[in-house]
Amino acid sequence: MTKKENNNQLIKIVCLTPHLFIGGAERLMVDILKRLDKEKFEINICCLKAGSDDAEQWRKELAAKGINIRLLSNYKQTNNLLVKAFRTIIIAWRLFGYLKEVRPDILQTQLAADIYRPIGRLAGIKKIVSIEHNLDKDEPRRVIFFKKLFRKSADKIIAVSEAVKKDVIKRYGYQKEIVEVIYNGVDYGKFYNIRFDWRKIESPNYLWRFGAVGRLVPQKGFDLLLEELAKLPKTINWQCLIAGTGRQAEGLQQLAQYLGLAEKVFFVGHVADMPKFLGELDIFIMPSRWEGLGLAILEAGSAGRPVFASRVDGIKEIITDKQDGCLFNPETSGQLAKYLTKHLSGDLRQLTNYADNLQNKIKHEFSIDETVTQYENFYKKLKQADENTPSQ
Repeated sequence: MTKKENNNQLIKIVCLTPHLFIGGAERLMVDILKRLDKEKFEINICCLKAGSDDAEQWRKELAAKGINIRLLSNYKQTNNLLVKAFRTIIIAWRLFGYLKEVRPDILQTQLAADIYRPIGRLAGIKKIVSIEHNLDKDEPRRVIFFKKLFRKSADKIIAVSEAVKKDVIKRYGYQKEIVEVIYNGVDYGKFYNIRFDWRKIESPNYLWRFGAVGRLVPQKGFDLLLEELAKLPKTINWQCLIAGTGRQAEGLQQLAQYLGLAEKVFFVGHVADMPKFLGELDIFIMPSRWEGLGLAILEAGSAGRPVFASRVDGIKEIITDKQDGCLFNPETSGQLAKYLTKHLSGDLRQLTNYADNLQNKIKHEFSIDETVTQYENFYKKLKQADENTPSQ
């Protein structure tokens, strides 16, 4: 085959992920893969195990774009370590067979699927990359151990923020030269809504609609949010909608009941139409204990909502405090309640300024189209580097 003929071939990519689940990492993967130039890339998704029923719409969208999805197992959850180990071996063997069958130019992994990178090496995959989405402060120790052990199996690491880049270099021991930052992007047009307008607030008794989105897990800090909302003065009329599912669902509902918020806080579960959900809010709140970046903020900002968010690494790369949003310390009791009270009882034009500034920033700095372009260039450089590597 001549070099010219080789250059005309599609770059074949296999994206290895634990499952399709309604989360930021999976949503970013789907948004990017759907938009890659199909005349230059052949995309395959391989899931280690079955995902959530809520992700069925994603599967349909991917299939409509000609993206193949392979499921390696359909095992049910278990806490038996011996069974887990046996299943891991079976999945690894199936993955080896799948990669030998597909023979991709690039294997891309994310989340816990990173520990399967050595299987890619054994299958003869020449370029292996991983995407790091979060600071992973609650990552299981066994996953950290294996990711450290297998860190040299990755040719490149994509970090979704500078904060994540610093974290993975420290946490797993990656060489900083192989870690490249590509910021998450959002489909601005999909989420765009007329920005918050303070002039619509017609009376002192206006019902403020707060909203939050995320997995119901400790990282997202919804327990902290409930405690802060309970501190708001009675003079403020409000309700809060929390969208998402997770293992803390029952505990958070009990906490809301204990704090006397059962008639003000509503857990709405998985929301299929997120643009509509965000467009009906007055203020978006993200009370996370930590974040790699904060995709939900990009969506809420695109929807023109004023954002109150935690002053933590990752989020600080999106929001400049008191310019395009309000940042608070999530572990400082009473701070969010104080800031909400101040803004809702004062000059409401500040909220409109936050919404306007953030919406403009996201449009110009966090576009999904720009993110896709950077990924395409990244893949092309990887492929070119492989072609320029002398044969052994």
